[in-house]
Amino acid sequence: MNVTKLCLTILFLVVVISLIGYGSTKTPNPEQTVKDFWSAFKEGNYEKAHEFLSDDITVEKLQENLWSENDQVAADEIITVFLERINLTTQGHTLNGKTAVVSAIVSWPNMELFVGKFMAEAFAVAFPAALSGASQDEIDMLLKPVILKSLEETADTETPHNIHLKLVDGKWKISSLPIPNPKEVFTLANFGDTQQIDVELAEYSMGQTIIIDSTNLPELFGEAKTSGDLELTVISVEKSPSVESPLYGTVDAEGAFFTVYYSINNTANSRIQPSTQLNDVFVLTDINGHRWEPAGYLSHSFDVSEVFATSKKHSDPKAWVSPGFTRTTAVSFDIPAQAQGLSLRSDRLGIYVQLNE
Repeated sequence: MNVTKLCLTILFLVVVISLIGYGSTKTPNPEQTVKDFWSAFKEGNYEKAHEFLSDDITVEKLQENLWSENDQVAADEIITVFLERINLTTQGHTLNGKTAVVSAIVSWPNMELFVGKFMAEAFAVAFPAALSGASQDEIDMLLKPVILKSLEETADTETPHNIHLKLVDGKWKISSLPIPNPKEVFTLANFGDTQQIDVELAEYSMGQTIIIDSTNLPELFGEAKTSGDLELTVISVEKSPSVESPLYGTVDAEGAFFTVYYSINNTANSRIQPSTQLNDVFVLTDINGHRWEPAGYLSHSFDVSEVFATSKKHSDPKAWVSPGFTRTTAVSFDIPAQAQGLSLRSDRLGIYVQLNE
């Protein structure tokens, strides 16, 4: 090969390599797509946000996921404040051909705490207004500052979330909800569950196994209706003048904290949550017929039952009990120190347990 031919060959290879390099495009980072989408969505630039979505999902679908279009109290200011509190941070991604999964952390207000704070004040505002003949629009206007105040006082929580994307014409498009459904993350009592259940009241003693029909439990948002039985056993009770809260330190009871420790064996078809489906339907009664509800966020700004349960190395009552598993947890009450003849009672479940003090 002469020098001229060699030079031409080298030149040809350089040109080919250059053309290959010029014609190729590096696959974009799916995390950047998620970041760009969320930036546009939070700014209210929904036209731009839509450019990062596939045909599987729309901006409107995400909006409906976060708040109901028909929610009369979901005023623009409330939605804006709520949206400002939501932050999405990507944590890495995995690729599989033309699909990707971005791992993210969603930081947003803890809606379980928010509902507790809001309900504590809403009735005091809405009930007198309704009695005076106020319209729904007028009541909504009265509730607006209550909602904003409750939202401001609600701490944030972090939720891990996977976001799916697919490659379309060389660009990543989001194909699943970039923000999880709040109803599936936060365990909220179904306030629309007003079903009156006629269950005959049966009397039990401590240590006796109580069979509960799980269909009588309150339904929870995002959870399938349960079927099958639960086995509940009251194990022990404890009276204390105070409790050590990890957040507030020593907290004195108004009277005395009375805690009932119980085990729950889930033989039903799906998981249950003791705090909302059992504790919330229990009351403590005394010999004179007085009734006390569990001490919690509305009365003490923290879950008293959780603190007593975990201090004994038992389960947090908010922890799920899956089918086939048994957990021991607690329900706590703040009662007058002199109360006597105490019983754990649930009219909904038909349970009446005489407690040995």
